[in-house]
Amino acid sequence: MAKRIRSNNPGDAANAFVRVLLSDAGELAGGLNAMQWDKTLEFFGYRCAYTGERVTKDSAVQEHAIPINKDHCGLHLYGNVVPATEEANRKKGNKHYRDFIKDPEAEKLGFDSARLQKIEYFMAETRYREKAKPFQDLPEYCQTQYEVIKALCRINKDYFRKLLPEDVAKQVNDDVTKSMDVQVQTRLGRGKITREAVLAVIRGEVGTGMRRGAIIEALGIKGNWSGEVAVDNRLRELKKQGSVLHEGGRYRCP
Repeated sequence: MAKRIRSNNPGDAANAFVRVLLSDAGELAGGLNAMQWDKTLEFFGYRCAYTGERVTKDSAVQEHAIPINKDHCGLHLYGNVVPATEEANRKKGNKHYRDFIKDPEAEKLGFDSARLQKIEYFMAETRYREKAKPFQDLPEYCQTQYEVIKALCRINKDYFRKLLPEDVAKQVNDDVTKSMDVQVQTRLGRGKITREAVLAVIRGEVGTGMRRGAIIEALGIKGNWSGEVAVDNRLRELKKQGSVLHEGGRYRCP
């Protein structure tokens, strides 16, 4: 039986594209060569920058203190790459190193203010921020490109659907909607976010309506990607059915 290829959403493609942009920017700013990586390991005494555990040149993970993503726009550049254990790298994830120290997981790993200061000192010594300064407008640029790639993915998908016979296209749309609902609800673990639940929150703001972000917060799922996807799906349904008027980013009941 052929292995099923995992279906990625437009956000995955957009995130990958942003990483390419940031990698290119880092390379143009000087990047990180083998000699600089050796100096980095020596500076940290061949220890993980977050836990202090011993690492070798082979075992050390090149961890970006400022993540390479659209929210933080770190660069793969000497001064922003520190040695880490695989566990520390996994638990830090996409957090900025300054935010990671507030995470309970960081305390368990042994990350403290002294290690934070060492990373700060390393960045200052390598002049990372000065080298990255020409790219200070990257957050806005990356966000724009992120939305462009997502929109392009949607356009392509709509184009392919138009190529299908009408009855097949309807079945595909129904199957995709059901599949997404199952995935979202499984990951969410907070029960279903129904059409009625979203409407109930919107009705709470009589007259003025609520922005998407306010709805997300009111439902208690801010920062939960799957939950936010579920809400976005419901809002699209409501808008399509004419149950909600969308003006200036606001949703309200007629």
